[in-house]
Amino acid sequence: MTDQDPQPVAQPDPLPAPDPDRLRDAPALHTQRLEKTVFYIILALEIPSVVMTFAILIAYNAGAGVMLITMGGILLAPTLLLLARLKVRPDDERLRWSFFPFWRSSVAYDAIEGVEVIEVQAMRDYMGWGPKLASHGSMKGTFGAIARSGGAIRIARTDKKRDLVITCDDPETLAAQILDRAIGTQSAA
Repeated sequence: MTDQDPQPVAQPDPLPAPDPDRLRDAPALHTQRLEKTVFYIILALEIPSVVMTFAILIAYNAGAGVMLITMGGILLAPTLLLLARLKVRPDDERLRWSFFPFWRSSVAYDAIEGVEVIEVQAMRDYMGWGPKLASHGSMKGTFGAIARSGGAIRIARTDKKRDLVITCDDPETLAAQILDRAIGTQSAA
């Protein structure tokens, strides 16, 4: 048996340094409303539903209270969708995101392996808008917070969880903010 020097363990490549010019005027909170297409689809489905429900309630001589409660329940879904917005906040400890009023989550910076800027098509890649799991195509297996089609960031994770895709108006700036904080977290460790 021969004594050999142990082979060094391969270390992952460090995250690339972000552009300091991009970080100077970067917002602390990235907010985005759902794409207008969502509202057109909801209106196309909601208006006939309201008319039919109202006609059925009149045909069965439903009282005014029943009509108000039923119509209020039917109109609740489009109202929530009108209020829905995707918020992304890179704070000092974690990348936090929420899809108000439905979903909220975060990821620690030390669990981020890399960030890349990508383009997504909401219907093609995620079959819609909102918090979604992609089941096909190039995004298969990723979890997305999808408010619209267009620019997004894809976050590769070291904690064996699914990659995260988040749409935003300025994905380059958000990616730079995340990299800045992730590098700071790795160098502090």
